[in-house]
Amino acid sequence: MPIIIAGARAAESLADELYFVPLHHLPKVVSLIVHNGACLNLVHSAALLVEHAVTVAWAHRPATLRRLHLGQYRDTALHFHYGELFCEALRLYGDLRHADYLAAHTETLIAQNRQLSR
Repeated sequence: MPIIIAGARAAESLADELYFVPLHHLPKVVSLIVHNGACLNLVHSAALLVEHAVTVAWAHRPATLRRLHLGQYRDTALHFHYGELFCEALRLYGDLRHADYLAAHTETLIAQNRQLSR
């Protein structure tokens, strides 16, 4: 019979709740959640805000990125910048009224990403 440590079980449950977070951003996201004492409702609202903001940013993407369809743009933005976007979305309390602001932030992050401008 395996021994289950309460903390490990809780961490496993949190990881299950954060299925939408790219794995390499998971430590940062968990740290943000713990540091801010965010409840699951806020976490889900912030994640939804990030999704909406990325979609808005895609609609406003520059000519150099026009060939990317929404899925490619979304995957790129979230792969490189999910932690930063989630942090900002938490700060904005996941309020969808700030989707345009977070979209502009997304556009700036992508424009400044040297790995994408090669």
